[in-house]
Amino acid sequence: GIVTLKIDNVGGICAAESVVYLIPSYPGLPQDGSIPAAGALVGPGMVLPVQSSQYLGRMDPGEERTLNFKVAVSPDAEAGMYPLSALISYTDAWGIQKSSNIDTFGIPVQAEMKFEADDTPVVIKCGQSCDALINLTNMGSETARDAVVRMNALDPFVVSYDTEYLGDV
Repeated sequence: GIVTLKIDNVGGICAAESVVYLIPSYPGLPQDGSIPAAGALVGPGMVLPVQSSQYLGRMDPGEERTLNFKVAVSPDAEAGMYPLSALISYTDAWGIQKSSNIDTFGIPVQAEMKFEADDTPVVIKCGQSCDALINLTNMGSETARDAVVRMNALDPFVVSYDTEYLGDV
């Protein structure tokens, strides 16, 4: 999917050589200051950046930009909100490399669409053509809106009309 970020320079100075980094969110130290057990493991995130950075260049105070990042959703993810974080690295007016605070936000993930096709074979004789009638069943938990089905034929078969609009299923 695509994550759209709005980046604002809310500071009072120019940020030169700015780079936005989209990073997976990992838990930090507990708020009570305790140190977690040495063997504590952090599992991989369910939403991970495919494209993890973009160069902004110079951003003047009050300037705003909108960026799109490509992300991947794990096949194990269920519908819900998953965290991602962003930070900006920049050079300040005195030539010192700095970074913004890490900003964590939620990414909504929708339920996976699952369809099953009936297993009734399509009967066709060599050298002839036929209409292939296939029953599809939405096995997911959500309505598929504006669904379109596409049939791919493998050699030696060909499909004269490979796309059909189904509507809401």
